[in-house]
Amino acid sequence: MEKFLDLKNPQEVYRDIIQAINPVVRIERVPLEESIGRVLAEDIFAPEDYPDFSRSTVDGFVVKAKDVFGASHSDPAYLVKKGNINIGEEVSFVLQEGETYEIATGAMLPNGADAVVMREYARDSGDSVEIIKGVATGENILKIGEDIKKGSNLLIKGIKISAGIPGLLSAFGIYEVPVYLPLKVHIYSSGDEIILPSETKTKGKVRDVNTYNLFSLLKKESLDYQYKGRLKDNLDIIAQAFKNSLEEADLVIISGGSSKSSKDYTENAINSLGRPGVIVHGLLISPGKPSIVGKIGDKFVFGLPGHPTSCFVVSFLFLLPMIRRLSGLRDFLPKSFMVRLGESVFAKASKETYILGKLTENGLVLPLPTDSPLVFPISQSDGLIKVPLGTEGKEKGDFVEFLPWRF
Repeated sequence: MEKFLDLKNPQEVYRDIIQAINPVVRIERVPLEESIGRVLAEDIFAPEDYPDFSRSTVDGFVVKAKDVFGASHSDPAYLVKKGNINIGEEVSFVLQEGETYEIATGAMLPNGADAVVMREYARDSGDSVEIIKGVATGENILKIGEDIKKGSNLLIKGIKISAGIPGLLSAFGIYEVPVYLPLKVHIYSSGDEIILPSETKTKGKVRDVNTYNLFSLLKKESLDYQYKGRLKDNLDIIAQAFKNSLEEADLVIISGGSSKSSKDYTENAINSLGRPGVIVHGLLISPGKPSIVGKIGDKFVFGLPGHPTSCFVVSFLFLLPMIRRLSGLRDFLPKSFMVRLGESVFAKASKETYILGKLTENGLVLPLPTDSPLVFPISQSDGLIKVPLGTEGKEKGDFVEFLPWRF
C-alpha cells in the first residue's frame, strides 16, 4: 500500500493553507433585515455623531448642575418651572440660571442645560420645582457623540452580522448593507456501500451518516450548499463529478475515499484535474488522519474521512475554518477555553489527539468514546478535548483545552 504524503500538523494547515486562502470576493448590497448571518464586505464608518443631539436618559427636570449643588431634604433648591420638553421635539431655547423644564426620557436637552434631576428627587408645585437631591454635571444625560463619534469605525469587514448589529446600523439610517455573496459548495458522499436513510437497508450496506452531520455544521454558515449525490468507487465517475462541480462551485466536499486503499480515488481524481492538485494528504491528528485538501486553480476540493467520528472532527477543525476563510470571515479558527477533566484520558504522543467531551453542570468535561466508526457519542458531545502532540494523556483534574461545537 502507498504511504500518505508528509503528514501535516494542525498548526501547519491553519498557517500555510487556510490562512493563505484568498476569500471569494463577490459582493452584493442587501436590505438591512436580510443581512443577518451574512459576512460584511466593507468597513462601515459612522456618518454622524450618535446621539446627534444631547438627550435625557431619565424622566425628570433639566437643570444647570450648579443651581442644585448640595440640595437635600433639609435644604432644597427652588427653581422656576418654565414648561415641558417632550420626546421628539426640537428645542432651540437656552436654559437660564434658576430655571427648569420637566423633561421626558430621550427628549432633547436645551442649550445651557448640563444635568437632569430624576423625578423622584423633585417636588413639582406647578410654577416652581423643589429639588431635594443635587446632581453632578453630566448626570442622567447623553451628550452629542458620547456613544459614537462621526467618522469612527463602526464595523470591520469580515465580521458576521449578528445580534445587535442591525440595530446599530439602523440608528445611523443605514438600510442597505454590503455583504459577500454566499460561498457555493457542492457536497458528495462516496462508497459502493453507502445508501440513503430512506432506502431499504441490506446487510453490508451503510446509511449515509456523514452528509447529515455535515449539514448540521454548515447550517449556520453563510453558504449556498447543495448535496449532489452519491458517487460510486470509480475514478472516472469521481473525477467527472469534481470537474462538473468546479465549473460552478467554489468548494467541493466529498466524504469517504480519502485514504489509500485500492478503492480510494479522491487523491487521483483531484490530481487529474489540474494544478497544484493535492496539497494536503494526511493530518497528524487522531481521529482524522486520512484527510485531503486539493486545489485546482483558485478552487478547492476537501476529502473527508469515511468513518463518522473522523469525518465530524475533521469537518469541525479544518473544513469549517476553510469555509469561513473563503467566505471572507476574519475570525475563522475554532474557539476554545480551558476546563478541568472529570476523568483521565489517554493519547498517542505521536499525534495531536481529539476526544469527544461532554460538559457537566459542575464545570468539568467528561471524555466520551471516540472510536471512528461510532455515531452515538457524537450526538451526546458538546465539543472536543484537545491533547497536544507529544502528550500521552491527561490526568483527572488536569486542565485541558476544550473546543465547543457552539461558542
